[in-house]
Parts: sequence; structure tokens; C-alpha cells
Amino acid sequence: APGAGGAGDGGPATLASIGGVPDLVVASDGTLYFAEYRDEWPDGGRVRAVRPDGILETVVGGGLLGPESECWTTPLDMRLRVPYGLAIGPDGSLYIVDRSGPTSLSRIYRLWPDGTLLLEVGPSSVCAPIVVRELDGSRIAMRRDGTLAIASAVQVITYRSDRVGTAPDFGFARFAGTGFLSTCGMQSGPATATPICFITDIDWAPDGSLVISADRHIKVVRDGFFTTIAGQGTTVVGDTPVSATEWEGYGGQGPSMGMGPDGSLYFGRTVVSMAPGNREI
Repeated sequence: APGAGGAGDGGPATLASIGGVPDLVVASDGTLYFAEYRDEWPDGGRVRAVRPDGILETVVGGGLLGPESECWTTPLDMRLRVPYGLAIGPDGSLYIVDRSGPTSLSRIYRLWPDGTLLLEVGPSSVCAPIVVRELDGSRIAMRRDGTLAIASAVQVITYRSDRVGTAPDFGFARFAGTGFLSTCGMQSGPATATPICFITDIDWAPDGSLVISADRHIKVVRDGFFTTIAGQGTTVVGDTPVSATEWEGYGGQGPSMGMGPDGSLYFGRTVVSMAPGNREI
């Protein structure tokens, strides 16, 4: 049923019809999870999985129950609005950011390895979240130690489920950006005191620093400080490699990114790679 939500479940993934894919993530067992959404679907978005054997299945969404109305009993009973971001936790849990639009509040769901789906963080609702918090965020990334980074357009906060209710931050901390739309650009400086705008993606590097795609530049937060590592120059990338900081950057807002196992950073549009160490494209 081309164009229908969930089309192709139970069959080869390459024969399935899918919608728009805001985000995807790969689990340690090789399973590819991707968020999927189309405006015309009455039952909202969903999260689907391509298993190592190539078979496609829906793992969350496609139902009619949501936190505003009635709690779900299985992950397939609940209705996602627009699943924007995905991340895999150290224990194999799948985290999902869901929101209905760019100005709406977000909810973070957690699909445990045993198949239990819980509302982890969000505003107060019929299905009480584990942590009640008004949250603005679309992109998430999980660090190896269990720190979940949550990015809105103008800041990144971190969340640790093992620190909920514990002072001084009670599980949450502002990690980068001021939280206000201000003068943006190539500024370097203290991460929580330096404005950052139009964040489109985030990812943790192997050394524990956070890489941010925003405002036509690639920035890194390391030891509490911003540094621009790509996109502040005037050089157009051609056949000859250039320093990442000499590169003129991409047009418009930043692209999606992915971190390679060797520390190379890949980002879209023209698919370029920054080698670790010399930071060349």
C-alpha cells in the first residue's frame, strides 16, 4: 500500500514504501532504526527497524493512544506526532524525541530492550512522565556514559536519568548556548555564555566532546568552550583538499552529521569528511 503508514512491515526493507525520515540510528546489533512521518498519515509518525536480516518492522507508533488522551499498553498502540530525533542508550534503550511542530513542546520516550515504552521526559499529561519538564528540543545524541544531549535551535542541554532528583542539577544541565536567539556566527568562548543559532544536528565525538552543526559552521564543545572547526573561511572545496577552517561552509542552515568510528565527521549535502588530527575536508 504505497503511501500508507507501516507499508512493508514483515517484508524486505528494500521493497517497502516509507515516508520522510527525520533521523536514524544504528544499534550495536546492526539494527537500523529510523523515524518516519508524512503529513497525510492520520495515525501520525512511527519508528521502524530494519533488522540485520533485512526485514522491516514498526517498533513504535501507528496507534491512536497518546499522553494527552489515554495511555498505551504496547508501543504499537500509541500515536507519535512527529518523531524528530533518535538515540541509543548504553543499555540498548531507544530514545525518541516527538513533537508536533517547531514551536511545540517536546516529549522524550524510552523504548526499553524488553519492549516496554515509557514517557521519560515531558510536560504533565494523562500518562505521567518519569520527569515532568517543559522541553524544547528536536535532536538528541547519547554519550557512552549515558549522558543524553538535547538540542533546540539555540541551545543544548544534557539529561542523565541516573541523576534525576539529585542536586545540584537534578538530572538536567545547560551544556551549550545561551537559550536566546542572538547574534550568531563563528564565536569561540565559554559554551554556556556564547550564543549559538539554528542548530540542526549534534553528535558526541569519541573523546566525549560534543559536535554541533549550526549557522553554517561546525562547532565543537570541549572542556566547556566553543571552537569552530569547519566553515569559517572563504575557500570552495574542489578536487584539492583544504583545511576545514579555510572552507567557506555550506549554504543555508547546517546539515545532518554522523561520527565515524575513527573520529572522522561526516555531514551531508555534498558528503565530506574531516579526518581526525589535521581536520581536512
